[in-house]
Amino acid sequence: MAIREGVLETNADTHDWTVLTATGVVVILAFLLTAFFNYTYDWKFSSTGVVVLAILATLALVFLCLIDRNWQFNPYENGINALDVYGAVLLLFGALIMAGIAVALSARFNIVITLCVCIGIFLLGLVSDYVFGQLAQSRQWAEIGRFLVPNLQIFWISDAIMEEGGEITLKYLGIVGVYTICYTGAMILVGIALFQRRQVG
Repeated sequence: MAIREGVLETNADTHDWTVLTATGVVVILAFLLTAFFNYTYDWKFSSTGVVVLAILATLALVFLCLIDRNWQFNPYENGINALDVYGAVLLLFGALIMAGIAVALSARFNIVITLCVCIGIFLLGLVSDYVFGQLAQSRQWAEIGRFLVPNLQIFWISDAIMEEGGEITLKYLGIVGVYTICYTGAMILVGIALFQRRQVG
């Protein structure tokens, strides 16, 4: 939504009222529905609000992909290009990997340790090629680190464009998707293994 609204560089630029209206409707409706579910069914307000907002924002984004700034059905001039979509998909893949790591760590550690370790892995994953890649051929610890630490650089659109020669291909998204599924699945299995022997109660 922010990409489609863009930046108003001059006084002559006008707001995209389709985006602003859709955003306002999503926020207000999400708040009202969350309050209703909280009052009627005693659902937790914060988690319900996140789920409702995610669903409504997704529907609003689909709506904005079909309707232009003049409230006409015009999916070809909706202000959203394929590069933006690919970038969002890559960031979603990166978030899935971090979520898998967080779930695995939370099976044994409290929220503070889990958060600190996730931040450390995130920062290390952003520079894993630089830290481990150069030494992986000669140092065994670097090879192990390169295998264990997720390479989060592949999820940044600028690095992907440089690697693919100026554009993101569906092949690249497919390879990154398989990497995401394998790594996230491995982290979930590690979390299950850690949780099985934990005493609860």
